[in-house]
Amino acid sequence: MSLTITKGEGINISKAAQDAGAPLHKLVAGAGWDAAAEGRSIDLDLLTVYLDQDGKAIPDENSNGTNADEAVCAFFNKDPKGAHHTGDNLTGDGDGDDEQIVVTLADVPANVKEVAVVIASYSGQTFGEVKNAFVRMVNVDGNTELVKYDLTDNYSSTRAVEMGRLVRNGSEWDFKATGESRDGDFKGVLSGYGVTGVN
Repeated sequence: MSLTITKGEGINISKAAQDAGAPLHKLVAGAGWDAAAEGRSIDLDLLTVYLDQDGKAIPDENSNGTNADEAVCAFFNKDPKGAHHTGDNLTGDGDGDDEQIVVTLADVPANVKEVAVVIASYSGQTFGEVKNAFVRMVNVDGNTELVKYDLTDNYSSTRAVEMGRLVRNGSEWDFKATGESRDGDFKGVLSGYGVTGVN
């Protein structure tokens, strides 16, 4: 049974998966949204960023920087070890998830302490032009939705929102709904985490 949480709340999703009948090895971070004005196309992007204990992008596997091309974050056409973006939605049309990132937890590098899950405006609109934005976590085994966070606060002046974070908890994982506004354009949002080399 899925749990709907509010900003600031969190759950142990590894335990939630076990309670639902299947251990958590691989999960889908799914996000959806609608354009606030009928007929408008809103190109938002779902992305994840691998973070260290200080909330900054981890160095790449060669430990020589945090370049996006060296795979510290996942978005369309860029996949770090352990995460795969399934495809870009340019409009927000349709029901259900508009974009998904599949995370294979055992493959996430050990130096990753948190995984930020962000919805960012690629086309430049603010969230004042977006409605019904959500993020949910689904256990691939059994296709079971474990937790969902609906964005209800007013983010009318921002172009990106950190919806939540996957937090490593020993051998398990938690999900916390952060609902944190992030400033800047797409490149600026990633730069705010310390990611470099974003085209």
